Amino acid sequence: MFSSARSLGKYGDLQYEARMRRSGVCTTCINAIVIRGTRPRSAAKRMDSILCICVQQRWNFSVLRLAVRGDYNTEGLDCERRHREGGWNNLKVVAVGSSLKFYVNGTLVWSGTDSNYRTGYVGVTMYRDSYAGTLDVDYATLTTSPRAD
Repeated sequence: MFSSARSLGKYGDLQYEARMRRSGVCTTCINAIVIRGTRPRSAAKRMDSILCICVQQRWNFSVLRLAVRGDYNTEGLDCERRHREGGWNNLKVVAVGSSLKFYVNGTLVWSGTDSNYRTGYVGVTMYRDSYAGTLDVDYATLTTSPRAD
């Protein structure tokens, strides 16, 4: 089951950061920040055509692009643990044109390009399976004139 919260407006060049924490035991759950997303579909309650950075419970992070048809395409994957399992994590993305940089707790974990999606909504999303659990979001900030650090 997906749940998402998104911005009212669409954005292109940006810096988007959120501090979040996941409770519960779920090995297939994701917590994610989303950029350049579409409106969530009513049945799935997730944003499609997105670029996102995900931190799974007990897993590492992934940078994913979700196509409208529902396919997940991994854009990059770092095999080292960069997040604090069960603790607060800061996820950040800087997007300028097709250039993308993703950070977990202040560490650059992936950079690359994607020219498929130039604008869209920003937000947070989560997935959970049959296990209970919550996603706490302490804050989410959006800057529309990002530095190209």
